[in-house]
Amino acid sequence: MFCANCGAEHLKGVDLCGNCGNKLTRPGLKDQVFHGAGNAGAITCPHCRNSEDNKNFCVKCGYNLNDVLGYFPPKGGFSDDQYYLELNKNYLKVQKHIQSEFDSTWFEFTFIYEKIENFEIKVCKKTKKLAIPILSAKTSTYPCLKFTYNEDLQWESYPLKLFCDGKNSIKIPVNEKYVSEINNIISSKLNLKNNNPLIK
Repeated sequence: MFCANCGAEHLKGVDLCGNCGNKLTRPGLKDQVFHGAGNAGAITCPHCRNSEDNKNFCVKCGYNLNDVLGYFPPKGGFSDDQYYLELNKNYLKVQKHIQSEFDSTWFEFTFIYEKIENFEIKVCKKTKKLAIPILSAKTSTYPCLKFTYNEDLQWESYPLKLFCDGKNSIKIPVNEKYVSEINNIISSKLNLKNNNPLIK
């Protein structure tokens, strides 16, 4: 178990943290930081998906929650096919949940800020072909986080291709209700090259 206050690791059966003296208990859920992402109304650790009390460090894996600037569920409510966006002080991470008939797997894609250019939130379009060919295709718009990544990506491999907009170009749909908060983090807390404000 990891101390929720300082992140120090402890063996089972220890009641107090040997590093900071914090009581090693697992209190109830707190509604802060992660917008209830992961399951109905619960906070989850972006690293291990633990939904018990976190505070500064996850009590299950020791993940430093002080480095998390924002953790967002782009699609909104929970579903079997979900993805999350983590804006960390050190990197941007997208986590994609793939539910199949046989298993459930989380894929993580981490992007280091030093390799990110042309970072912006803009309006993207998606065209969906309808099942009946006589009807025209349906086009919808949504906010998305776009950037160029200066590293060769396996952009045609699944499931990374879900977030790729061509070679070295990443496009991540974002939840409209968090656009303002995401844009604020990008503009005020991250030092990115060619950072563009939200395009409406």
